Amino acid sequence: MSRRFFFLLVWLLLLGSIRLHAQDDPVRSRLMRWYHRGECDSFLHAVEQYQRSGKVSPSDFYEERFICYERTYRLEPAVRWVEQVLRSRPEPRYRIDLAYLYNMTGHEKKAARILRKVLKEPPASVPMARYVGHALTQRGFLDEALGYYQKAARTLGHPFCEEIGTIHHQQKAWTASWEAWFRCAEDDPAVRQRWQAFIQDRLLSNPERVRELKRFLIGKAQRGSESAEELLAWLYMQSGDYQSAFRHLKALDRRRREQGRRILSLAASAQEEGQKGVALSAYQYVLNLGPSSPYYHPAYSGWLRLKYEQFKAPQTPPDSIAWLEQRFYRALGDPLYRSQLTELVRRWGYLRGVRMKEPATVMRFIDQQLRYGRLSPLEKGELLLQKGDLQVQTGQLWEAWLTYSKVEKDHKGDLTDRARLRKAWLAFYMGNFDHALLYTDVLKGGTDKYVANDAMALELLIKDHRDLASDTTTTLLRLFARAHLAYQQENFSTVFQLADSIMQLFPPDEMKAALLYLKGQTYQSQQAFDSALEAYSTLFTRYPDHILADDAVYHAARIYDREKQSPEKAFPLYEKLIFQHPSSIFTAEIRKRYRTLRQRRRTGGS
Repeated sequence: MSRRFFFLLVWLLLLGSIRLHAQDDPVRSRLMRWYHRGECDSFLHAVEQYQRSGKVSPSDFYEERFICYERTYRLEPAVRWVEQVLRSRPEPRYRIDLAYLYNMTGHEKKAARILRKVLKEPPASVPMARYVGHALTQRGFLDEALGYYQKAARTLGHPFCEEIGTIHHQQKAWTASWEAWFRCAEDDPAVRQRWQAFIQDRLLSNPERVRELKRFLIGKAQRGSESAEELLAWLYMQSGDYQSAFRHLKALDRRRREQGRRILSLAASAQEEGQKGVALSAYQYVLNLGPSSPYYHPAYSGWLRLKYEQFKAPQTPPDSIAWLEQRFYRALGDPLYRSQLTELVRRWGYLRGVRMKEPATVMRFIDQQLRYGRLSPLEKGELLLQKGDLQVQTGQLWEAWLTYSKVEKDHKGDLTDRARLRKAWLAFYMGNFDHALLYTDVLKGGTDKYVANDAMALELLIKDHRDLASDTTTTLLRLFARAHLAYQQENFSTVFQLADSIMQLFPPDEMKAALLYLKGQTYQSQQAFDSALEAYSTLFTRYPDHILADDAVYHAARIYDREKQSPEKAFPLYEKLIFQHPSSIFTAEIRKRYRTLRQRRRTGGS
């Protein structure tokens, strides 16, 4: 019986609570609707009426009421209201608000008396000290808040570095702010991260302050502070000065005997930023530590990738190609690089098969791996695609078709779509345009955005010219297919010869744009970056609505950013891509870089 009575009582209490909320909901929603609309007069009139009728208490909607009283300059009613709240809830927060209102209404002596009383009371705990200090800061009593935090630090033994540093920053006492922050950041990595976030939000937009902060940290570093070295390196990286960051991280690495941990991270960041010289020096620093360093092998992988990008240039001497090919081949035989097998085979296969003209050696190696290696299905598919690519580059088109067909048959997902895209291009190269369209039609709705984008570009290229239904346009299309195949096979002189032949036949604008893009790609592969920029710029200027216009903007921006080391010229192109081509597949990729460069423009960084 007692259990039934207990459950009945709980049910009645819940029902009463539901009814109470049901009554309160219309009141709350109505008031908040007025507040969010900015209708402060209606909000204050209604809340005062509800308070008189007992539907709300004086402290309900406190922050909203305070803001509305201040916005409408109804300060005297605000004073009476806060005094009423204090009678029932004598908390420091409301006293500070009342002092603020007294100041605003010309009663400075009353305000000072209240503040003295608040500041006289010793803080009972760190959370209470933060509560009172925040309230003082929020209402603009910065000197009082600073004194309160300093008193609390002496009483409670807590430094309150972040709070004191923030107040000094608001008072424009920059050195005092940095001293306060640094006092805790030197020993606490969590505080260091919060200071870095504070600097990014409030300081990086002022180049003069950044220079002063660098001088402050240099002084600390010269006195032996390792945290100052670390913060300096981070600050230099924020402004794009990776060389200076490398110098400070080297000192830190030697002092802490970290065996290259931070240097390896800096090398990867510098490589991503296109600062290849700094990246190579950083990788070499880790390699010089020897194989005993736990970061030796990751550094060697990064060093190989960077050297490969350098040596891809057509003018690289054959002996340099052979030297690098041997290092890739040794890495292929090292079990420590087993996880990078397909990436290493792709780069080594290009050097040995294309540049050294020994494709049979590479294909035998791939066949041996497929037959005897312990490979995952994904690795097998990747190696088969690489074999097919090599067959295309060496003119074995039908063999490549069979290789891609095997991937299409034996694998699923992205691998299948990538094989089909390659078959579509193969059909295009061989003049079988209908067959190519069968594949592009399927691939347009694929999950891989890059595959879908390339398929759509190929489909439009074929349809835009085939629909003209004339012998001339068919000839143009076949010549263009041969030019594209010559580009894949790195017969760059043939590309330009065919492009000139096509231009003499007066092609339509769609093909002119596609030819400009192909010439830009060819110049870029030859590292003739000025000519590539000219081709890309002509494309997106004359044909801004072409499907390849966003590709041209992207590649031009990356050339300025990475190859020419001119981020100031890359920035407007990134901006153009984001705002004029928001649906481009490249927009998401470059958004982070765009934000970084925008921040550096504000700070005056490189």
